Amino acid sequence: MYEAYYHLTEEPFRLSSDFRFCYGHKSFARARAYMQYAFERAEGFVMITGQPGTGKTTLVNDLVHSLESTSSVKVAMLVSTQMEANDLLRMVAYSFGIKEEISNKAVLLQRMSEMLISNHKNGGRALLIIDEAQGLSISALEELRLLTNIQLNSVPLIQIFLLGQEALQDLIHGPEMEQVHQRLVATCFLKPLLESETKEYVKHRLEIAGWKNDPAISEAVFPIIFKYSQGIPRRINLICSRLFLYGSLEELNEIGVRASELVISELRNEHLLPAGIPPGNEFDAEDVYETTVSALEPEPEPEPEPEPEPCVVEEPAIIAESESYGAGVNSDENLTVTDSSQENAQFFDRTVERPVTHAPVSHDSSGRFGLLVASVAIIAIIAVAALYFVKPAVFTQAKSWVERSLGQESAVIKSTDVNLYGVVKVDPSKKRNELG
Repeated sequence: MYEAYYHLTEEPFRLSSDFRFCYGHKSFARARAYMQYAFERAEGFVMITGQPGTGKTTLVNDLVHSLESTSSVKVAMLVSTQMEANDLLRMVAYSFGIKEEISNKAVLLQRMSEMLISNHKNGGRALLIIDEAQGLSISALEELRLLTNIQLNSVPLIQIFLLGQEALQDLIHGPEMEQVHQRLVATCFLKPLLESETKEYVKHRLEIAGWKNDPAISEAVFPIIFKYSQGIPRRINLICSRLFLYGSLEELNEIGVRASELVISELRNEHLLPAGIPPGNEFDAEDVYETTVSALEPEPEPEPEPEPEPCVVEEPAIIAESESYGAGVNSDENLTVTDSSQENAQFFDRTVERPVTHAPVSHDSSGRFGLLVASVAIIAIIAVAALYFVKPAVFTQAKSWVERSLGQESAVIKSTDVNLYGVVKVDPSKKRNELG
C-alpha cells in the first residue's frame, strides 16, 4: 500500500524471510562464514541458534541461493519438526525425491542409502537443512544422527544443518544427545543488531526497494526504532512498515519523532511489542534530517573563463616630412637643386595614420618588427652618408649653372650659401649691385 505512494519498487519491510534483503551485519556475517566453512567440510552437524526474528531463516535461504548455481548439490529443507522419528524420515526421503509410499522403516532407509550413494557416484552432494529444530524430539534427532553414518569409502554422504532458538542448545547439550553433540562441526549464535546496525539495516532495505529519500527519516527516529525493537530484525520490519503506512495515510514527506510516538503507542496497545520496555524521554528529541544532494540548492555553474584578448601590436608610425628634393627653381629668391639622393629619401615619405590590430601573434613577431626597425636605420645612415659625400659635387654643379646664368664676374658664391641639401640661395639685391 505505502510502496505505491512513495514510489517504491516493492515492500521493503515484509515480515516473511527474503534473502534478497539480508543485511550482512557482524553477527550475520560470522554465522554465514561458519555455515560456508562447515559446508566445505561436507560432514557432521552445523547448529545456528538465535532469538526468534533474528534472521536464521534468511541466513539459510541466502546459503541455499548461493548453492543453486552448483548443480552437484542436492538440498532438502524441512520447516515442520513437530513429528515423530518415522514421520521425519519419510519427510526427509520425500524432500530428496523419493516419492513412493514406503511404510517399512528398513526399506525406507535402504532406499535413502541407494539414493545417496548414486548421488555421490555422480559427483553430487546431499545437504539437509532443518529449521525450527528446537521442536525435534530426542528420537527424531537420533534418527538424523543415524543418517550421518551412511558412508561410502569412509566419505559421509549427507550433511545436516540445524537452525533453531536458544532451546536447541539445551537439547543438543543434553546428556542423552552426546553422540549428536560430538558430531557438531560448527555452532554459532545469531545476535540482535546494534543501534548503529539498526539504522544501516533500515536504509539497506529501503535502498533495495528504490527509496529516493521520500519520505525523509529523521535521525531521532532510529534510536526509537532500536529501543522498541531491541535490535530484532523482524520487529524492526514491523515498526518501519507501520511508520511508512502512517506516513502514506497522512501524506507525509518526512517521518519524525511525532509520527514514531503515535505508531509505537498503537503497537504497544495492540501488544505487538514487548511489554517490559519502559518509556523514556526519547520522544522529546528534535528532528534532524540528513542533507541529501536533491535537497541542496543547485550549485551555480562556474563562470566561463574569459577568452584571451587579442594581442595588439602597434607598429610605430614612421613619419617624415614630404619634401621635394631637387625640385628646381621656384622663384628668384629660392633656387632648389635636384639631388641624386631623392630616390633614397622617398623611402621615408610615408605616414602610418593609425595602429594596426592583428590577431594574436607568436613570439617571433617581435623579432620581425626588430628586423624592420634595424633595416630602416641602416637605410637612413646610408642616405645621410650619401648626402654628405655628394655635397661637393652638388656645390660645383650649382656654381657652374649660376656662372652661366649671371656671368662669371658677378657670380660670387660662398660655400656657406649651400645648405645640406645642395640648395643655393642668392640675394637678388646683391646680384644687381654686382652687375651695376
